[in-house]
Amino acid sequence: MNSLASSEQLTVKGLPISPGLAKGVILRIHQRPFQQTGAPQVNSEYDKQRFREAQEKAIEQLKALADSTKATLGPEKAAIFDAHQLMIQDPMLVDAILAAIMQGQCLEDAVVEATLSIKAQFDALDDPYFKERAADILDIGQRLFRIITGGEDISQIDDKQDYVIVTDELAPSDAAVLGIKRNVKGVVTAQGGPTSHSAILLKALEIPAVSGIPMDDSFQRGNTILVDGVGGEVILFPSREVEEAFDRRIKAQEETRLRLKELKGKPSVTKDGISVLLFGNIASPKDTQKVLNFGGTGVGLFRTEFLFMGRSDSPSEEEQFQAYSEALKSMAPHPVIIRTLDAGGDKDVPYIKGLVGEEANPFLGLRAIRICMEYREIFMTQLRALARASAFGNLKIMLPMVTSLWEIRTARAMLAEAVLSVKDAGHKVAENIDLGIMIEVPAAAASAHVLAKEVDFFSVGTNDLVQYTLAVDRQNPRLLQWYEPFHPAVIALLENTARAAHEANIELGMCGEMAGDPLALPLLVALGFHELSMSAPRIPWIQDYLMRLTKDRCLELFQKVRSMDSGSSIREELTRFMEEHQG
Repeated sequence: MNSLASSEQLTVKGLPISPGLAKGVILRIHQRPFQQTGAPQVNSEYDKQRFREAQEKAIEQLKALADSTKATLGPEKAAIFDAHQLMIQDPMLVDAILAAIMQGQCLEDAVVEATLSIKAQFDALDDPYFKERAADILDIGQRLFRIITGGEDISQIDDKQDYVIVTDELAPSDAAVLGIKRNVKGVVTAQGGPTSHSAILLKALEIPAVSGIPMDDSFQRGNTILVDGVGGEVILFPSREVEEAFDRRIKAQEETRLRLKELKGKPSVTKDGISVLLFGNIASPKDTQKVLNFGGTGVGLFRTEFLFMGRSDSPSEEEQFQAYSEALKSMAPHPVIIRTLDAGGDKDVPYIKGLVGEEANPFLGLRAIRICMEYREIFMTQLRALARASAFGNLKIMLPMVTSLWEIRTARAMLAEAVLSVKDAGHKVAENIDLGIMIEVPAAAASAHVLAKEVDFFSVGTNDLVQYTLAVDRQNPRLLQWYEPFHPAVIALLENTARAAHEANIELGMCGEMAGDPLALPLLVALGFHELSMSAPRIPWIQDYLMRLTKDRCLELFQKVRSMDSGSSIREELTRFMEEHQG
C-alpha cells in the first residue's frame, strides 16, 4: 500500500480477526524500535538498579492485568499474565540482562540483547511449545524496554474520544488492557492471526479487529478510520457518503445488540420450528453466569485445564469437585458438558509438560486423552471428582482427541470404577452420567459410525478438526490462507459425523469456532446439529440468525455447497445466503 499525499478514499483488504463494525480516530501506536542503540553505559550499578525498578513495575503491571483479565474474561485468559510474572523473574532472562550490563552495555541494549538471544534459542527449536514461549519472551522484553525508555503504552490511552488502535502487532498484554478502555472501538494491525492469543481476547471483548494491513504514513493520528471486522476491510479518508452509510450500519449493529437482549428466554428455533440448543463455552465456574446472561441454556464445553495451570502438582479430588459442582449448581437444571483434561499441543499446562517431557511434535504427541491413558492416576482423580459432582446438576462428560474404541472403552470402565469408589465412600452420584467424545481428529470423523455405537453424544471440535484435516498449523500466521473451515474435505467429514450420530440416535453438538460463525449456521441446521456451543457473547447473534432460517432452505443450500470444489466458493455462497436472510 502506497502512502497518500491526498485524502482520496482508500479501502484496504486484510484478515478479519474479530467480528463487528467500528469507527474512530486513528491512535497510531509507535513503539520505539526494539533494537540496540550502541549508547555508552554511564554506570553499571545505576543500570542494575534501574533494571530492578523496571522489573518491579512490570510485575505490578502484569498483576493488574491478570486481575482485570480474570474479572472480565476469566482465569484461562488471565493465565498468560500469571505466567509472564514468573518469566520476568526467571534467572535465564535476569542473569542474561545483568551479565550484559556487567560487560559494559547500557540497560536498554542489555534488555534487547538478552531478550532477542533467548527468543532466538526458542525459535530455533522445532517444538511449537517453545516457539510460543519465544513470543512470550519478546512480549516481556518489550514491556521492560517500554518502561525503561518511556515508550508509548496502550494503557495510557485517554478517554476523550473514540479510538481505533493502529499498530504493527498487538501483544496479548496490550489486548487485555483494552478490556478496561471502553473508548477503544477497534484494532488494526499489520501482523497476527485469527487464532492468536490477542485475537481470542479481542473476540471475547467484542472489539472489531482486522489484521494483515501494511502500515505506512497514510495512518496518521487523528484521521477517521472505518473498520469492518466481518469483511476484513479498513477504510481511510472515507467520503461523506461512505461514512454516512457506515454510520447507518453501526447504528443498525447497535440496534441489533439491543434487540438481541429481548431474545433472552425465547426458544432458539428456526422459522419452521426446528430447535437448536445454544450453549456457552467456559473455562471456570464463574463463567456460567455470563452464559446465562447471554441467554445460553447450557454449557457445551467446560475446559478443565485452568485447574491444572500455574501449579507444580495435580489438583486434588476435592479442589476439582468444588469447581465442577459449583458449575453444575449454577447451571442447573441445564446440562454442563465437562471436558476431561485436554493438555498438550497448543494448550500449555506446565505441570503436564513436565511429566510428558520434550516431544518432536506435541500436536501429534502425548496429549489430551492420551495423557489420561498414560497417567491414569491423574485421570482417575478427575473422574472421581466428576462422579461426586454429578449429584449437583446435569453432568455430561466429554473425552478429547479420541481416535479409537479402546480409548472409549477404557475411559468408560474407569468411570464405572470411579462411581463405585465414591459411592463406597458415602457420596451420592447421579443415576446416569452421559459419556461423549469430541470429534476433532479425521480418524474419529471417518470412523464415526463405529464410535457412535459406544457413546452418548458427539461434539465436534472444529478448531483441531480443520487443522488436522488440512495439515495446517492454525497458530502459524503464514498459513492463514490454507486454514479454511469450509474446505470441501471438512464439510465431507462433518456430513459423515452427522450421519453416524443420527443413525445411532445420539446427540450431535459442536463446540469449536465454527459453532459461533453465522456463515456455518445454515449448514449445521441442514446437518441436524442438536446443540451449538460458543463464546457467550455470540449466543444472541446466532439465535437471531437461526430464527430467520428454515430447514428446507438450509437443506437446499447444503446440497448446493456439497458439490462445490473450493472453500472460497463455499464461503461466497454462504455469504450470499446470509445477506438474503438478514433483517
